[in-house]
Amino acid sequence: KDKAAAQHLEEQLHAVGWDRVTRLMMYGIFYGFAVAESMWGRDSRHIILDNIKVRNRARFGYDGSARLRMKTFSEPEGELMPDKKFWTFTTGGDHDDEPYGMGLAHWLYWPVLFKRNGIKFWMIFLDKYGMPTAKGEFDPQTATKEDKRKLLEAGEAIRTDSTVLIPKGMALELLETARNGTADYKALCEAMDAAIAKVTVGQTASSQGITKV
Repeated sequence: KDKAAAQHLEEQLHAVGWDRVTRLMMYGIFYGFAVAESMWGRDSRHIILDNIKVRNRARFGYDGSARLRMKTFSEPEGELMPDKKFWTFTTGGDHDDEPYGMGLAHWLYWPVLFKRNGIKFWMIFLDKYGMPTAKGEFDPQTATKEDKRKLLEAGEAIRTDSTVLIPKGMALELLETARNGTADYKALCEAMDAAIAKVTVGQTASSQGITKV
């Protein structure tokens, strides 16, 4: 009987695509918790696990007794879910009163934010200093709006979005702050990559290589 039960369970797990289900549930490590719904069915002999659907965790919440509730339009506070219907797991919480856990996303927020903004400013820097900015001059006494438009179009043909128009007699410069040290955008990006690697895999050797001393 035990062998028959084990074989029956193995058949069900193959049928529901167990590897797919566990791969989706593992995102709970990133977010803190995951929710899957067991879709029960019946064959000619037994009640079977017909399918497992990994649900959007944003649709669910927990009440004061740590019971799972599904948020609906009619029940914004959440409708209590039946037992043995949903499979949930929580990770990263530092006490039993935290049903939502604390996923890797909590620790990755700042390094990812700093990296994204650093790359954005890096691209702006490359756009500004990688190619010269076109400058067009017009006579403020005689130039019409049509003349200014044509001059701007001519400048944009040289370098899109890097053209300025100024009246004759006026000056426009870029003031660059004096720099000390070796800090730059690349160093910031690499430092944030290292921080992200430490959070996700616990070390940087496998992602950045081992430096020989």
